[in-house]
Amino acid sequence: MIYIFFKETQDNFGVTSKRLAEMSGISEKHLSAFRNGKTNLSLDLLWQLVENLDELAPGARREFGARIAGDREEIDAKSHREEIDVKKLIPKISPKILIESMSKKQFAALLNAYADTLRQDKDSQSALLTIS
Repeated sequence: MIYIFFKETQDNFGVTSKRLAEMSGISEKHLSAFRNGKTNLSLDLLWQLVENLDELAPGARREFGARIAGDREEIDAKSHREEIDVKKLIPKISPKILIESMSKKQFAALLNAYADTLRQDKDSQSALLTIS
């Protein structure tokens, strides 16, 4: 079953097997055999593939983990091409786990989005004070 979860995650994030195999130091044929359930991988190699997949497509490691854990709700909500309602997810996730699961780029984007929200709130409050 692991190979199915891996294949679904890789396909969902649009990462080519050629690029992933090159980055991981294995042949495309070996990766294809794993993706099709024809061979097993060592745990170390599987982890390396997942890490490299996440480097090429941030968020892939988390989705792969969610697939293994059977977290259908997160997978369905997080087709990485769709927008996620963060307000619904945040109460379910501890801030530490959320931050640790993010890449540096994702964390920077989160901080920038938060700063923008603070600026907008400040502008909104200023506008309300001016109107009053």
